[in-house]
Amino acid sequence: MDIINVDKIIQSMIDKFKQLSKKRYSDVLYIFTFYNDLLYCIKGFAYMFERRSKVDRKQIILASMSTGNCDLYSPVQVQKLFFLIDKNITGAINNGSPFFNFEPYNYGPFDKTVYTTLEELAEEGFIEMVSQETWTSYKLSNKGQKAGEEILNSIASPVQEYIKNVSQFVRKLSFSELIRSIYKAYPEMKVNSAFQY
Repeated sequence: MDIINVDKIIQSMIDKFKQLSKKRYSDVLYIFTFYNDLLYCIKGFAYMFERRSKVDRKQIILASMSTGNCDLYSPVQVQKLFFLIDKNITGAINNGSPFFNFEPYNYGPFDKTVYTTLEELAEEGFIEMVSQETWTSYKLSNKGQKAGEEILNSIASPVQEYIKNVSQFVRKLSFSELIRSIYKAYPEMKVNSAFQY
């Protein structure tokens, strides 16, 4: 199988995902699982990709958030975004090693390192932390947006598409819809939940 055929398969999957994402939110996460299976199938063809993807924790944060064009990400959105990335594409971009160590918590998968890394990026001028009511939201600065886009463009195209789709997915759901979707797809993450689902 050559890269053209692989790209056609990926594009077909992306098209199906876009059609299915218009359906109920709780079903959409299952599409991500199916999409993940496809990515792992093509892992063996990684050497054929035009660009071999290898990014670190800070780079994946910048690349993923750049798809929001400086939009705000709430705490639950950043936690679930990087949980889904860790679960589904680290084999294609980080040699199978997760960027974080998510554990079941009050509202599903949680890793404090997500916040500490965002704070480090804020100190470096890539992230802006925005106080809201009782929580802090996060957005890329102009510097962070530019860096994130460059990193995203250096990643193999099928992985780029997954990152764009999952970033859009977490941003378009309400707090409760996002938590319920995660719990439905990853029931092991609701064992310590304070959320009534």
